Amino acid sequence: MAGSVYKIAEGNKEIVVVEYSGCKEAEMIVTAAEAKRVIVEGGKKIFLLSIYGPGSRATPGFMDYLRKETTDVLPFLDKQAVVGLDPVKKLILKGYNFLVKRNIRAFDTREEAITFLLNEHTTDRDVPDYLK
Repeated sequence: MAGSVYKIAEGNKEIVVVEYSGCKEAEMIVTAAEAKRVIVEGGKKIFLLSIYGPGSRATPGFMDYLRKETTDVLPFLDKQAVVGLDPVKKLILKGYNFLVKRNIRAFDTREEAITFLLNEHTTDRDVPDYLK
């Protein structure tokens, strides 16, 4: 099963959704590369929602790809949120947050994540002291 990258619009705000559910490592890397292309070619600040549903794996190869490619994408990200993380993936997210010096949040539902992204009073730049 291949992942997907698509945009949703809410008023004048745009969310890029990256769906990894059911993907194996190679498919996740291809999907992440497509997300990077969409975000960078868009050339403007966006919100990013990543969905890690059943079957997706945060493998060392996938995480290494993200680590290498993140620097090109970060300037275009206003805020990020993640849905579908099990306890192990939540620990991996903490490590990723340390790497990128952000406070990307994990949510149980897509709706909660979208609410966070669209709320003008929330941020993923409120990095806790333990991540600095």
